[in-house]
This record gives sequence, C-alpha cells and structure tokens, in this order.
Amino acid sequence: MTDHEADLPEDQEPTGGPSDEFWYALADLLRRQEFVDAANKWVDASVKSKPAEILFKRLSLWLAYGFASLVFVGIAVLAWLRVINSEVTAGLLGSLIGYWFGQRLRAG
Repeated sequence: MTDHEADLPEDQEPTGGPSDEFWYALADLLRRQEFVDAANKWVDASVKSKPAEILFKRLSLWLAYGFASLVFVGIAVLAWLRVINSEVTAGLLGSLIGYWFGQRLRAG
C-alpha cells in the first residue's frame, strides 16, 4: 500500500491508474516550500509591475485617440478644401469609423 492509498477513506478503494499518479505527483509538487516561495515571488513581481502596465495602456490609448483625431481632422480639411470629393470623403470616414468600432469589438 502506498502513502497515498493510506489517505483514502476506508470505504473507497484505490484505482491505481497512471492518471492518479500524475495527480499525486502534482499535489506533492504544490505542497513543496520551494514551489510556494517561487509562486510568491511571481505574484509579488506581477503586482509591482501593474502600475507601470496601467500607465503604459493609458498612454497608448491617448496616443491612439490623438492620432485618430488627427487623421479624422485631416480628412475633413481635405474635403472642405475640395481636394477630395464627397464620395472619397465618405469612404475614408466610413472606413475609419468602421476600424474604430471593429477594434472595440475585437478587444472586448
């Protein structure tokens, strides 16, 4: 009888399959102090990097809004100066707006 079979209740018999041995090995790994220490270090590093990650995401969002606004205003100015006709303006603005909404649907 193995150590793991001794942990079973009296009315339950061990199955002894290879999958059971895998789960026992995984449980033994999770009980080791080295694993717990490594997991704690990973969580601490992840928590410390969150403010920088949030700042980067916020900055990239505002830069994207600024660039999109610049493109939008550029198309409007070219249309107002009659450099591009109304069909081209509608196509460019429609594709730009479609891209914006498509990005939001893909990310969410």
